[in-house]
Amino acid sequence: MALHFVIDLERIADHAGDLSKITLQLRDQQYMKPLFDIPRMGDITREMLKKGLRAFTDEDTSIALSLVEDERIMDALLSGIPQLCILS
Repeated sequence: MALHFVIDLERIADHAGDLSKITLQLRDQQYMKPLFDIPRMGDITREMLKKGLRAFTDEDTSIALSLVEDERIMDALLSGIPQLCILS
């Protein structure tokens, strides 16, 4: 379980890094539409971390499994951001 938890933490960190890069790159640009998804992704990331910690400490596999759907949501939101905005 600890290995899975570490993997989830790594993925959460990846998402946080992606959000940071996008935010820094877009900070001085005029937006075509409001960036509702970026704060939403931050909220989801924080919830994923809380869930991961709770799943680990409570040894609750159902909570851990719920992170799979959260990650799918995050991936979908990230894919909706124009690729020009994402730094390699």
